[in-house]
Amino acid sequence: MKKLIYFLTNWHTWHNKPTTGKRKRTATKSETIASTDPSKFKAVLLTGPPGVGKTTTAQLVCKALNMPYIELNASDNRSQTMMEKIELNSCYLTDDNQIINKHVLIMDEVDGVTGNEDRGGIQTLIQLIRTTRIPLILIANDRQADKMRTLISHCYEIKFDRPSFLNVKSFILDLCSREHIHITHASLDNLINACNRDIRKIIHTLNLYYKQSSSLITNVSNLEKALSTSPFDACMKMFSLSNLNLIDKTNLYFHDSSLVPLLIQDNYIRVVPSITIQRQRLELISKVADSLTIGDICSKLNFINGNRSLIGYQAMFSGVIPTTLLHGSLNSVQFPVWFNFMQQQKTTDRRIIELETHCSLKSNSILSYMNMIVLFT
Repeated sequence: MKKLIYFLTNWHTWHNKPTTGKRKRTATKSETIASTDPSKFKAVLLTGPPGVGKTTTAQLVCKALNMPYIELNASDNRSQTMMEKIELNSCYLTDDNQIINKHVLIMDEVDGVTGNEDRGGIQTLIQLIRTTRIPLILIANDRQADKMRTLISHCYEIKFDRPSFLNVKSFILDLCSREHIHITHASLDNLINACNRDIRKIIHTLNLYYKQSSSLITNVSNLEKALSTSPFDACMKMFSLSNLNLIDKTNLYFHDSSLVPLLIQDNYIRVVPSITIQRQRLELISKVADSLTIGDICSKLNFINGNRSLIGYQAMFSGVIPTTLLHGSLNSVQFPVWFNFMQQQKTTDRRIIELETHCSLKSNSILSYMNMIVLFT
Protein backbone atom coordinates (compact mmCIF):
# COMPACT_ATOMS: atom_id res chain seq x y z
CA MET A 1 0.00 0.00 0.00
CA LYS A 2 2.90 2.38 0.73
CA LYS A 3 4.30 1.83 -2.75
CA LEU A 4 0.93 2.68 -4.32
CA ILE A 5 0.56 5.81 -2.16
CA TYR A 6 4.05 6.97 -3.16
CA PHE A 7 3.30 6.32 -6.84
CA LEU A 8 0.01 8.26 -6.90
CA THR A 9 1.27 11.10 -4.74
CA ASN A 10 4.20 11.90 -7.03
CA TRP A 11 2.69 10.94 -10.38
CA HIS A 12 1.81 14.49 -11.51
CA THR A 13 5.20 15.73 -10.35
CA TRP A 14 6.96 13.16 -12.48
CA HIS A 15 4.88 13.28 -15.66
CA ASN A 16 3.26 16.73 -15.81
CA LYS A 17 6.43 18.79 -15.77
CA PRO A 18 6.48 21.83 -18.10
CA THR A 19 8.50 21.31 -21.24
CA THR A 20 11.86 23.16 -21.45
CA GLY A 21 12.46 22.75 -25.17
CA LYS A 22 14.69 19.71 -24.74
CA ARG A 23 13.41 16.47 -26.08
CA LYS A 24 12.88 13.92 -23.31
CA ARG A 25 14.82 10.73 -23.85
CA THR A 26 12.61 7.66 -23.95
CA ALA A 27 13.87 4.71 -21.97
CA THR A 28 14.63 1.59 -23.94
CA LYS A 29 12.70 -1.61 -23.39
CA SER A 30 15.57 -3.29 -21.54
CA GLU A 31 15.95 -0.27 -19.24
CA THR A 32 12.22 -0.25 -18.53
CA ILE A 33 12.10 -3.93 -17.65
CA ALA A 34 15.12 -3.73 -15.35
CA SER A 35 14.01 -0.51 -13.69
CA THR A 36 12.28 -0.53 -10.33
CA ASP A 37 11.98 3.26 -10.18
CA PRO A 38 8.26 4.15 -10.20
CA SER A 39 9.00 7.58 -11.72
CA LYS A 40 9.70 5.91 -15.07
CA PHE A 41 6.18 4.51 -15.40
CA LYS A 42 2.76 6.04 -16.01
CA ALA A 43 0.81 3.00 -14.85
CA VAL A 44 1.01 0.68 -11.88
CA LEU A 45 0.10 -3.01 -12.19
CA LEU A 46 -1.29 -4.83 -9.15
CA THR A 47 -0.88 -8.59 -9.54
CA GLY A 48 -1.81 -11.43 -7.24
CA PRO A 49 -4.33 -14.21 -6.63
CA PRO A 50 -8.03 -13.34 -6.39
CA GLY A 51 -9.50 -12.34 -3.06
CA VAL A 52 -6.40 -10.76 -1.51
CA GLY A 53 -7.64 -7.14 -1.70
CA LYS A 54 -6.09 -5.65 -4.86
CA THR A 55 -9.17 -3.72 -5.95
CA THR A 56 -10.03 -2.71 -2.40
CA THR A 57 -6.49 -1.41 -1.85
CA ALA A 58 -6.65 0.71 -5.00
CA GLN A 59 -10.01 2.19 -4.00
CA LEU A 60 -8.97 2.94 -0.41
CA VAL A 61 -5.71 4.59 -1.47
CA CYS A 62 -7.53 6.84 -3.95
CA LYS A 63 -10.06 7.84 -1.27
CA ALA A 64 -7.30 8.48 1.28
CA LEU A 65 -5.48 10.76 -1.18
CA ASN A 66 -8.75 12.51 -2.15
CA MET A 67 -8.29 11.45 -5.78
CA PRO A 68 -11.59 10.60 -7.52
CA TYR A 69 -11.35 7.42 -9.56
CA ILE A 70 -13.14 5.81 -12.50
CA GLU A 71 -13.30 2.02 -12.35
CA LEU A 72 -13.71 -0.29 -15.34
CA ASN A 73 -13.91 -4.06 -15.17
CA ALA A 74 -14.62 -6.91 -17.58
CA SER A 75 -18.36 -6.09 -17.69
CA ASP A 76 -17.74 -2.55 -19.00
CA ASN A 77 -17.04 -1.36 -22.52
CA ARG A 78 -13.27 -1.05 -22.71
CA SER A 79 -12.77 -0.44 -26.40
CA GLN A 80 -10.07 1.93 -27.61
CA THR A 81 -12.51 4.75 -28.36
CA MET A 82 -14.26 4.46 -25.00
CA MET A 83 -11.02 4.43 -22.99
CA GLU A 84 -9.71 7.47 -24.87
CA LYS A 85 -12.94 9.39 -24.12
CA ILE A 86 -12.78 8.48 -20.43
CA GLU A 87 -9.14 9.47 -20.16
CA LEU A 88 -9.80 12.78 -21.94
CA ASN A 89 -12.95 13.71 -20.01
CA SER A 90 -11.43 12.78 -16.65
CA CYS A 91 -9.11 15.76 -16.90
CA TYR A 92 -12.06 18.17 -16.98
CA LEU A 93 -14.62 16.63 -14.64
CA THR A 94 -16.15 18.97 -12.09
CA ASP A 95 -17.29 18.37 -8.54
CA ASP A 96 -19.22 21.09 -6.71
CA ASN A 97 -18.35 23.55 -9.49
CA GLN A 98 -14.63 23.01 -8.92
CA ILE A 99 -12.25 21.75 -11.57
CA ILE A 100 -10.58 18.51 -10.50
CA ASN A 101 -7.70 17.22 -12.61
CA LYS A 102 -6.18 14.60 -10.31
CA HIS A 103 -8.31 11.65 -11.34
CA VAL A 104 -7.29 8.00 -11.43
CA LEU A 105 -8.41 5.36 -13.89
CA ILE A 106 -8.68 1.86 -12.37
CA MET A 107 -8.90 -1.02 -14.84
CA ASP A 108 -9.69 -4.34 -13.21
CA GLU A 109 -9.16 -7.76 -14.80
CA VAL A 110 -6.80 -6.53 -17.50
CA ASP A 111 -5.58 -10.09 -18.03
CA GLY A 112 -8.98 -10.68 -19.63
CA VAL A 113 -8.77 -7.79 -22.12
CA THR A 114 -9.27 -9.53 -25.45
CA GLY A 115 -11.73 -9.67 -28.32
CA ASN A 116 -15.32 -8.44 -28.61
CA GLU A 117 -15.76 -5.09 -26.85
CA ASP A 118 -12.08 -5.01 -25.86
CA ARG A 119 -10.97 -5.06 -29.49
CA GLY A 120 -7.35 -4.01 -29.75
CA GLY A 121 -6.53 -5.79 -26.52
CA ILE A 122 -3.24 -5.24 -24.76
CA GLN A 123 -1.74 -3.09 -27.53
CA THR A 124 -4.54 -0.54 -27.13
CA LEU A 125 -3.91 -0.51 -23.40
CA ILE A 126 -0.18 0.05 -23.91
CA GLN A 127 -0.91 2.95 -26.27
CA LEU A 128 -3.18 4.47 -23.62
CA ILE A 129 -0.38 4.17 -21.05
CA ARG A 130 2.02 6.07 -23.32
CA THR A 131 -0.35 8.99 -23.93
CA THR A 132 -2.26 9.20 -20.64
CA ARG A 133 -2.42 12.39 -18.59
CA ILE A 134 -3.77 10.73 -15.46
CA PRO A 135 -2.47 7.82 -13.34
CA LEU A 136 -3.55 4.34 -14.36
CA ILE A 137 -4.02 1.46 -11.92
CA LEU A 138 -4.20 -1.90 -13.67
CA ILE A 139 -5.25 -5.04 -11.80
CA ALA A 140 -4.64 -8.62 -12.94
CA ASN A 141 -4.86 -12.08 -11.41
CA ASP A 142 -2.88 -14.16 -13.91
CA ARG A 143 0.55 -12.62 -14.16
CA GLN A 144 1.96 -15.59 -16.08
CA ALA A 145 -0.40 -15.21 -19.04
CA ASP A 146 1.34 -14.72 -22.39
CA LYS A 147 -0.53 -11.50 -23.11
CA MET A 148 0.74 -9.97 -19.85
CA ARG A 149 4.44 -10.19 -20.74
CA THR A 150 4.30 -7.13 -22.97
CA LEU A 151 2.15 -5.15 -20.54
CA ILE A 152 4.40 -5.80 -17.52
CA SER A 153 7.34 -4.04 -19.21
CA HIS A 154 5.29 -0.80 -19.36
CA CYS A 155 4.04 -0.81 -15.76
CA TYR A 156 5.41 -0.43 -12.25
CA GLU A 157 4.47 -3.79 -10.77
CA ILE A 158 3.30 -4.30 -7.19
CA LYS A 159 2.83 -7.95 -6.24
CA PHE A 160 0.20 -9.12 -3.76
CA ASP A 161 0.91 -12.42 -2.02
CA ARG A 162 -1.66 -14.69 -0.47
CA PRO A 163 -1.71 -14.12 3.33
CA SER A 164 -0.52 -16.86 5.64
CA PHE A 165 -2.92 -19.25 7.34
CA LEU A 166 -2.39 -17.69 10.79
CA ASN A 167 -2.98 -14.15 9.50
CA VAL A 168 -6.21 -15.16 7.80
CA LYS A 169 -7.42 -17.04 10.87
CA SER A 170 -6.64 -14.12 13.17
CA PHE A 171 -8.51 -11.70 10.89
CA ILE A 172 -11.57 -13.96 10.53
CA LEU A 173 -11.72 -14.59 14.29
CA ASP A 174 -11.67 -10.85 14.92
CA LEU A 175 -14.38 -10.36 12.29
CA CYS A 176 -16.56 -13.10 13.84
CA SER A 177 -16.13 -11.52 17.25
CA ARG A 178 -17.28 -8.13 15.98
CA GLU A 179 -20.28 -9.65 14.15
CA HIS A 180 -21.21 -11.91 17.10
CA ILE A 181 -20.68 -15.10 15.10
CA HIS A 182 -19.59 -18.16 17.08
CA ILE A 183 -17.50 -20.71 15.20
CA THR A 184 -15.23 -23.46 16.44
CA HIS A 185 -11.53 -23.36 15.61
CA ALA A 186 -11.72 -26.70 13.81
CA SER A 187 -14.56 -25.50 11.60
CA LEU A 188 -12.74 -22.27 10.82
CA ASP A 189 -9.60 -24.19 9.88
CA ASN A 190 -11.62 -26.34 7.46
CA LEU A 191 -13.24 -23.26 5.98
CA ILE A 192 -9.92 -21.49 5.40
CA ASN A 193 -8.40 -24.57 3.76
CA ALA A 194 -11.49 -25.10 1.59
CA CYS A 195 -11.37 -21.49 0.35
CA ASN A 196 -7.60 -21.66 -0.19
CA ARG A 197 -7.04 -18.61 2.05
CA ASP A 198 -9.18 -16.43 -0.22
CA ILE A 199 -10.41 -13.77 2.23
CA ARG A 200 -13.23 -12.55 0.02
CA LYS A 201 -14.50 -16.07 -0.55
CA ILE A 202 -14.24 -16.88 3.16
CA ILE A 203 -16.30 -13.82 4.14
CA HIS A 204 -19.01 -14.48 1.54
CA THR A 205 -19.19 -18.17 2.40
CA LEU A 206 -19.27 -17.47 6.13
CA ASN A 207 -22.06 -14.95 5.66
CA LEU A 208 -24.12 -17.37 3.57
CA TYR A 209 -23.58 -20.27 5.94
CA TYR A 210 -24.40 -18.14 8.98
CA LYS A 211 -27.73 -17.01 7.52
CA GLN A 212 -28.74 -20.56 6.69
CA SER A 213 -27.85 -22.03 10.08
CA SER A 214 -27.86 -21.04 13.72
CA SER A 215 -25.52 -18.56 15.35
CA LEU A 216 -23.19 -21.44 16.29
CA ILE A 217 -21.27 -22.83 13.33
CA THR A 218 -19.80 -26.19 14.25
CA ASN A 219 -19.76 -28.34 11.10
CA VAL A 220 -18.56 -27.23 7.68
CA SER A 221 -17.55 -30.62 6.31
CA ASN A 222 -20.19 -30.52 3.55
CA LEU A 223 -19.25 -26.95 2.78
CA GLU A 224 -15.59 -27.92 2.46
CA LYS A 225 -16.45 -30.65 -0.03
CA ALA A 226 -18.55 -28.26 -2.13
CA LEU A 227 -15.89 -25.55 -2.21
CA SER A 228 -13.02 -27.89 -3.01
CA THR A 229 -14.84 -29.57 -5.94
CA SER A 230 -14.25 -28.00 -9.35
CA PRO A 231 -16.35 -28.73 -12.46
CA PHE A 232 -13.49 -30.91 -13.74
CA ASP A 233 -13.48 -32.90 -10.50
CA ALA A 234 -17.27 -33.24 -10.69
CA CYS A 235 -17.05 -34.64 -14.22
CA MET A 236 -14.31 -37.07 -13.19
CA LYS A 237 -16.29 -38.28 -10.16
CA MET A 238 -19.48 -38.78 -12.16
CA PHE A 239 -17.68 -41.07 -14.60
CA SER A 240 -15.30 -42.85 -12.21
CA LEU A 241 -16.93 -43.31 -8.80
CA SER A 242 -19.16 -46.37 -8.55
CA ASN A 243 -20.79 -45.57 -5.20
CA LEU A 244 -22.67 -42.48 -6.38
CA ASN A 245 -26.44 -42.64 -6.41
CA LEU A 246 -28.90 -40.51 -8.36
CA ILE A 247 -28.90 -37.66 -5.83
CA ASP A 248 -25.08 -37.55 -5.63
CA LYS A 249 -24.69 -37.32 -9.40
CA THR A 250 -27.41 -34.69 -9.64
CA ASN A 251 -25.66 -32.56 -6.99
CA LEU A 252 -22.37 -32.87 -8.86
CA TYR A 253 -24.11 -31.85 -12.07
CA PHE A 254 -25.58 -28.72 -10.50
CA HIS A 255 -22.19 -27.77 -9.09
CA ASP A 256 -21.82 -25.95 -12.42
CA SER A 257 -24.76 -26.78 -14.66
CA SER A 258 -23.35 -24.74 -17.57
CA LEU A 259 -19.82 -26.25 -17.70
CA VAL A 260 -20.29 -29.83 -16.43
CA PRO A 261 -22.52 -30.95 -19.38
CA LEU A 262 -19.97 -29.55 -21.83
CA LEU A 263 -17.21 -31.47 -20.07
CA ILE A 264 -19.28 -34.67 -20.20
CA GLN A 265 -20.07 -34.15 -23.88
CA ASP A 266 -16.41 -33.60 -24.73
CA ASN A 267 -14.96 -36.46 -22.65
CA TYR A 268 -17.49 -39.33 -22.77
CA ILE A 269 -15.87 -40.78 -25.89
CA ARG A 270 -12.56 -41.09 -23.98
CA VAL A 271 -14.00 -43.09 -21.09
CA VAL A 272 -12.83 -46.69 -20.85
CA PRO A 273 -15.88 -48.60 -19.55
CA SER A 274 -15.67 -51.64 -17.32
CA ILE A 275 -16.97 -53.91 -20.11
CA THR A 276 -14.46 -55.38 -22.53
CA ILE A 277 -16.68 -56.27 -25.52
CA GLN A 278 -16.19 -53.66 -28.24
CA ARG A 279 -19.72 -54.08 -29.65
CA GLN A 280 -21.31 -53.32 -26.30
CA ARG A 281 -19.08 -50.27 -25.91
CA LEU A 282 -20.22 -48.88 -29.28
CA GLU A 283 -23.84 -49.47 -28.33
CA LEU A 284 -23.31 -47.57 -25.06
CA ILE A 285 -21.65 -44.68 -26.89
CA SER A 286 -24.65 -44.53 -29.25
CA LYS A 287 -27.08 -44.44 -26.33
CA VAL A 288 -25.04 -41.73 -24.59
CA ALA A 289 -25.05 -39.63 -27.78
CA ASP A 290 -28.84 -39.93 -28.00
CA SER A 291 -29.17 -38.95 -24.33
CA LEU A 292 -26.93 -35.89 -24.80
CA THR A 293 -29.03 -34.86 -27.81
CA ILE A 294 -32.19 -34.90 -25.70
CA GLY A 295 -30.31 -32.97 -23.01
CA ASP A 296 -29.37 -30.28 -25.54
CA ILE A 297 -33.02 -29.97 -26.56
CA CYS A 298 -34.01 -29.51 -22.90
CA SER A 299 -31.26 -26.93 -22.50
CA LYS A 300 -32.55 -24.98 -25.49
CA LEU A 301 -36.08 -24.99 -24.11
CA ASN A 302 -34.78 -23.95 -20.69
CA PHE A 303 -32.69 -20.96 -21.71
CA ILE A 304 -34.28 -19.77 -24.95
CA ASN A 305 -37.96 -20.26 -24.18
CA GLY A 306 -37.56 -19.76 -20.44
CA ASN A 307 -39.18 -23.11 -19.55
CA ARG A 308 -37.28 -23.78 -16.32
CA SER A 309 -39.44 -26.78 -15.43
CA LEU A 310 -37.22 -28.95 -17.65
CA ILE A 311 -34.04 -28.29 -15.69
CA GLY A 312 -34.37 -31.63 -13.92
CA TYR A 313 -34.77 -33.50 -17.21
CA GLN A 314 -31.73 -31.69 -18.55
CA ALA A 315 -29.67 -32.91 -15.59
CA MET A 316 -30.85 -36.47 -16.18
CA PHE A 317 -30.20 -36.63 -19.94
CA SER A 318 -27.04 -34.47 -19.98
CA GLY A 319 -25.37 -35.75 -16.82
CA VAL A 320 -26.81 -38.68 -14.91
CA ILE A 321 -27.71 -41.07 -17.77
CA PRO A 322 -24.46 -40.63 -19.82
CA THR A 323 -22.19 -41.11 -16.81
CA THR A 324 -24.21 -44.13 -15.65
CA LEU A 325 -24.14 -45.88 -19.03
CA LEU A 326 -20.44 -45.22 -19.68
CA HIS A 327 -19.20 -45.76 -16.16
CA GLY A 328 -15.47 -46.47 -16.12
CA SER A 329 -12.01 -44.95 -15.92
CA LEU A 330 -11.05 -41.54 -17.28
CA ASN A 331 -7.40 -40.47 -17.19
CA SER A 332 -7.98 -36.71 -17.44
CA VAL A 333 -10.74 -34.26 -18.25
CA GLN A 334 -10.11 -32.12 -21.31
CA PHE A 335 -11.42 -28.58 -21.65
CA PRO A 336 -14.43 -28.33 -24.00
CA VAL A 337 -13.50 -27.46 -27.58
CA TRP A 338 -16.95 -25.87 -27.92
CA PHE A 339 -15.58 -22.60 -26.57
CA ASN A 340 -12.93 -22.50 -29.29
CA PHE A 341 -15.49 -23.16 -32.00
CA MET A 342 -17.80 -20.51 -30.59
CA GLN A 343 -14.99 -17.92 -30.57
CA GLN A 344 -14.14 -18.75 -34.18
CA GLN A 345 -17.82 -18.45 -35.12
CA LYS A 346 -18.08 -15.01 -33.49
CA THR A 347 -14.96 -13.85 -35.34
CA THR A 348 -16.37 -15.11 -38.65
CA ASP A 349 -19.74 -13.45 -38.04
CA ARG A 350 -18.05 -10.13 -37.25
CA ARG A 351 -16.00 -10.27 -40.46
CA ILE A 352 -19.09 -11.13 -42.51
CA ILE A 353 -20.96 -8.14 -41.08
CA GLU A 354 -18.00 -5.84 -41.82
CA LEU A 355 -17.77 -7.21 -45.37
CA GLU A 356 -21.50 -6.73 -45.92
CA THR A 357 -21.28 -3.15 -44.58
CA HIS A 358 -18.46 -2.20 -46.94
CA CYS A 359 -20.04 -3.87 -49.98
CA SER A 360 -23.45 -2.31 -49.35
CA LEU A 361 -22.01 1.10 -50.26
CA LYS A 362 -21.77 0.06 -53.93
CA SER A 363 -24.06 -2.94 -54.21
CA ASN A 364 -27.24 -4.39 -52.77
CA SER A 365 -25.56 -7.10 -50.72
CA ILE A 366 -27.45 -9.53 -48.51
CA LEU A 367 -26.00 -10.89 -45.30
CA SER A 368 -26.93 -14.50 -46.09
CA TYR A 369 -25.30 -14.17 -49.53
CA MET A 370 -22.12 -12.85 -47.94
CA ASN A 371 -22.20 -15.79 -45.57
CA MET A 372 -22.25 -18.20 -48.51
CA ILE A 373 -19.34 -16.38 -50.16
CA VAL A 374 -17.18 -16.67 -47.04
CA LEU A 375 -18.23 -20.31 -46.56
CA PHE A 376 -17.12 -21.45 -50.02
CA THR A 377 -13.91 -19.40 -50.29
